[in-house]
Amino acid sequence: MYKIVMGNANEYVKSKADYITDTNNNDGVAKALEYVFYKGE
Repeated sequence: MYKIVMGNANEYVKSKADYITDTNNNDGVAKALEYVFYKGE
């Protein structure tokens, strides 16, 4: 399981993440999916 956080989240939430993706306005969801399917374990 991955803990993925959007880039515009607050710092506390980001500190708990395994991966911080881009913001909502910069295709963050697409980048997170790419990470999970192509770069993840």
